[in-house]
Amino acid sequence: MPQPKLYESAAQRQKAYRARKSESVHFRSRSDMWVTPQDLFEELNAEFGFDLDVSALPENAKCPRFFTPKDDGLKQEWTGTCWMNPPYGRTVGKWIGKARFSAEENGATVVCLLPARTDTSWWHEQIAPYLGERVEARFLKGRLKFGDQDNSAPFPSVVVIFHGNPLKKNIALKQQARQRSVTGDNTGTSSSTGQELVPVTATSSPVQQQRKKTALPVQQHAGGRPVFTLSPLVQSGGESAARRFLEFFTVTIRNPHTRRAYYRAASALLDFCEERGVTDLKQIQPMMVAAFIETRTGEKSAPTVKQELAAIRQMFDYLVTGHVVEVNPAAAVRGPRYSVQKGKTPVLAREDARRLLASIPTVYIYKEGNAEKAVPHLVGLRDRALIALMIFSFARVGAVTKLTVGDYHQSSKKFSVGLREKGGKFHELPVHHLAEEYLDTYLKAAGIEEQKKTPLFRTSRGRSRELTERGMTSSDVLYMVKRRAKAAGLPLSTCCHTFRGTGITAYLENGGTVENAQAIASHADPRTTRLYDRRSDKITLTEIERIQL
Repeated sequence: MPQPKLYESAAQRQKAYRARKSESVHFRSRSDMWVTPQDLFEELNAEFGFDLDVSALPENAKCPRFFTPKDDGLKQEWTGTCWMNPPYGRTVGKWIGKARFSAEENGATVVCLLPARTDTSWWHEQIAPYLGERVEARFLKGRLKFGDQDNSAPFPSVVVIFHGNPLKKNIALKQQARQRSVTGDNTGTSSSTGQELVPVTATSSPVQQQRKKTALPVQQHAGGRPVFTLSPLVQSGGESAARRFLEFFTVTIRNPHTRRAYYRAASALLDFCEERGVTDLKQIQPMMVAAFIETRTGEKSAPTVKQELAAIRQMFDYLVTGHVVEVNPAAAVRGPRYSVQKGKTPVLAREDARRLLASIPTVYIYKEGNAEKAVPHLVGLRDRALIALMIFSFARVGAVTKLTVGDYHQSSKKFSVGLREKGGKFHELPVHHLAEEYLDTYLKAAGIEEQKKTPLFRTSRGRSRELTERGMTSSDVLYMVKRRAKAAGLPLSTCCHTFRGTGITAYLENGGTVENAQAIASHADPRTTRLYDRRSDKITLTEIERIQL
């Protein structure tokens, strides 16, 4: 029987306790690295086909391409199909957050082997709220034997799968291919081991291979994620061409969404020309741009192609004024015709909007002994206030997520809200009495009325119905809207912009004018406002039903 340690003083005992605490990791192990069972990996690899192990040691890496602790996988970019068996220490939440971010923003599919600890904060904050179409959890029967251990692990395990966003997947893969060509890293070797790696994307073109050794560095931010990479066609013009190319995106374009879209369009054109043997920007001719637009017309929608052509024209205009090229090859190229009288945004009927607001729980009932007690449901109150504000103010979700508590204030005898719309517009509107009631109830229950500079709509801590200090993002709002719409029996196509169209249509049905609707929605052109007018839908259906056989 081991004897308890004796300490001379309480301070000595506390010091020993802190030393043991600093060495400890989850699940009572001296190490937070648990080697993946080979049979489990082979079964999952047959299903997914992994090409990247994001957390590995050189001696037990499961994929030809991998990140070691020295590489720090949390600072790397994850693309393709990734295997993740992270350290089970206190950083496990950061690894799961990185996996979810990579799936949403890079289109990566990340399969994670995790301890089945559904009582932890990382499970409730990073996994549980997102379980559904793109996030899947497979609980494993029994307990695994990790590595060469004789005994099973002291915890059950779960495989969590973050399925990649298909809209971002192709973009991320193409950016990775271009990054490899720019940095000369086409061999795909790990700096830690020198082992040859399997390329994630297709091999580079002959033009890219010729320019490996003279490539310019990739512009990066602090997280190590590439922001812009230089095509070999841009490099061929020298340092001035490279600087002018980067200036177009970083200096002349303020909106980050526009910057990303324009960069994708320019990169697609340069790839198209490079594949056809063009080696210099000055060799790009109008017929090449026209051929590119014709090809894209068969692949993308007409509005997307028109936007890409506009981006290419502006980019070459900037290169012409910087004396990089002599003429703009895209100036005379015509894009596809596109005309629309009614927008595609799904709009709810007024009774459906009322049903959605009424379906959101605002009170949480729990039992204390034999009695039932009710407390405010903060998440439900937040969601109801947010949706009502978008309906009654025609606000974009980006403007709503930027709101602070101080932006909702009393002006004269009426409460107003200050919206920061796109393009830097500050738009102040009086608040509808119903939205005002919902907002007041939410602020009072949350107890944040005096915290004027903090976010108005905050994220929740898992399923605890408690709010954090962090403001909601547009993605958070979209997930919430989808969840609430499904619970209310509304179409799955319901999205954040649905409430903008719903509010405008309801306003016009009640005698409002297009001019005033344009002012409330902060539209620059009344034709944009008319795209949200769905009053004719009911008339059209009535007339169609007159057709009798």
